[in-house]
Amino acid sequence: MMGAVQPFISGAISKTINMPEESNADEIMQAYIYAWEQKLKAVAIYRENSKRSQPLNTQKTEGEVVKKKETVKIGERVKLPQTRKSITHKFEIAGHEGYLTVGLYDDGKPGEIFVTMHKQGSTTRGLFDAWATSVSVNLQYGATVNDLFKRFRHQKFEPAGFVKNLAGGEIDQNIKQIRTASSIVDYVAQFMMNNFGEGAGGIQVDLSDVHEIDMNEQQSSLEEFSADEGITCPICGGVAKRVGNCAIMCTSCKQTTRSGCGE
Repeated sequence: MMGAVQPFISGAISKTINMPEESNADEIMQAYIYAWEQKLKAVAIYRENSKRSQPLNTQKTEGEVVKKKETVKIGERVKLPQTRKSITHKFEIAGHEGYLTVGLYDDGKPGEIFVTMHKQGSTTRGLFDAWATSVSVNLQYGATVNDLFKRFRHQKFEPAGFVKNLAGGEIDQNIKQIRTASSIVDYVAQFMMNNFGEGAGGIQVDLSDVHEIDMNEQQSSLEEFSADEGITCPICGGVAKRVGNCAIMCTSCKQTTRSGCGE
């Protein structure tokens, strides 16, 4: 319209071109070039919300200030390469064997997990597959191992109890062993945090505190020995004491477990 009217006007046309807020510098430059091609003598461009206040706007305002929309930015998903490295870890909790497979990026960070258990029904298998898929997608969107898996620590359901040490190869020497787990989910969380979480590369010990730590441990051991009846908790592995003839109570996790009358 301005290009059609300009030949009949000696001066410039007082008309502002309003552009949306998301307009970038290249789009504004193209607007000026297009105005020059239309033989306009002058052009004014105003980008929405470029000033603290403006007389007219196309958005909702609080007073004279345009109300900003609250947006949540989601990180970009980084999928694993089609051919990727992985490790498979075998474990056994209270007699139940299972396998944990962790898919790795080229830099060694985990990007997916798979959990396979022996002697499990289709429902349990489906639940583990769904949980592992959800965790894998979170890892690929940039969730840290500690922030993600600490939510699943101490989840308690069967099978639970002592973890059998299945170390037999050289690779197991670099994997931190887990003594007990309150569930399979708890075991997987411990394994991921111990081997892929923050600070998994090693633990620094201040030698100046070694003597004091040893004294505290000795005192704690004496107290436990005085109340030790030779019974261990099947859940956490701590010292337990007999409660009547048919049950034991753990002094660590405070759980009461039936042990069978007369034992």
